[in-house]
Amino acid sequence: MVKKYISLDLSHTYFEEKFFRITPTVHVGYVINNDNINKKSGISNITSGLKFNFGKFFTTANWIYGPEPILFDTLDSNNQDGWTPSPGKKYGIHTLILDAIERSFARESAAYVKEQYTSQRIVKSLFYVSLGFEIKY
Repeated sequence: MVKKYISLDLSHTYFEEKFFRITPTVHVGYVINNDNINKKSGISNITSGLKFNFGKFFTTANWIYGPEPILFDTLDSNNQDGWTPSPGKKYGIHTLILDAIERSFARESAAYVKEQYTSQRIVKSLFYVSLGFEIKY
């Protein structure tokens, strides 16, 4: 099954030919069949931003909201809990901790403790600011 993504983008630049410009943007994304196993569909993200241009320089304030984190909860034993494996806790120094868990608990308990240790909550909301410089060819 093919993952389908439908998006709707809206934006408008005010004061187009001026030194100072403002561009509000809104983006809504909808996923149909997020993977071949779970086949979940829903709104994957709503992104809004406000861009301020000063000549060739700009700064943008962006907010991303994922109303249905369940779409991304596909890699662990419970794909309905809003948690997913954290790649940062599976390698490096964390392997020492995972090995200690293996040695300290029975097999079933160790599997549960390892999953809890390496899981991370799927973030529903994110705010970030970007700065940049535009060049037109």
